[in-house]
Amino acid sequence: MLQCLALPVIGDAEAQREYNPIETTGATGSVTVVALGDDHLSLTFDQQGVAFEDSAKGPFHNLSHRCVGFGHFVKGVGRYTGSCVHTDPEGDQYFEEFRSVEHRLGDRSFTGTSIFPAGKGKFAGMTGTCDWTSFGGSVRPTGTNAYQAYSKWTCKLLLP
Repeated sequence: MLQCLALPVIGDAEAQREYNPIETTGATGSVTVVALGDDHLSLTFDQQGVAFEDSAKGPFHNLSHRCVGFGHFVKGVGRYTGSCVHTDPEGDQYFEEFRSVEHRLGDRSFTGTSIFPAGKGKFAGMTGTCDWTSFGGSVRPTGTNAYQAYSKWTCKLLLP
């Protein structure tokens, strides 16, 4: 009697494929500001938004995201760092860590890079980076402490 065993396939089936989406994201959020004199400003932010691939299709089209982050500025110059969880309509998710380049507080645009240390579902095993430019968002230390912005992303990813 011959029995077939289910063995993992090694090689091409496990090879990652390159995927380089261009995305547009939109988000809104709130900011909490802590100032130390005139020279030091720290802030935390909580943001929610959506992402769309410019091609209107693909695994990164129609995603929602939730991000938290931190900014620290000395004499008006600093950067943002933080993390996000992105969720597609089927419930698959990936985790993002981001960091902006140093810029002036209140700049109407600034750039940064994201990496993706974890994922589940179709995003499990994803690696790579995305470079992005954020437009239109400016932190306002007084008033409503709310913001909205959109970003353009260019990514170099390896998908499982």
